[in-house]
Amino acid sequence: VHWTSTLISGDVVWDFDYRAIGGDDIESLDQASVQEATTATDTAPSAAHERQTATITLTAGNLAAGDTVQFEFFRDGVDAADTLAGSAILHELLFEFADS
Repeated sequence: VHWTSTLISGDVVWDFDYRAIGGDDIESLDQASVQEATTATDTAPSAAHERQTATITLTAGNLAAGDTVQFEFFRDGVDAADTLAGSAILHELLFEFADS
């Protein structure tokens, strides 16, 4: 997660909820629940607009090469740990999978 803010104090909580769907004609893409809900808390930059990087680690056993990953990504402003009193600006969300 690459993000920034004009604010230089407080923490932001990012939430990544997902479900990995695999196979051909095996699993439904119409799911009502997520497989895992994960978060990352990161601190505001030391100066306005400096790039911040937060990492959210997913459970490797939930994913396989070729899976379709349905996800919802958002700032969880109602989380008590989110104390950034203004906007967090998302620049980039990278999703990497290493099949080991």
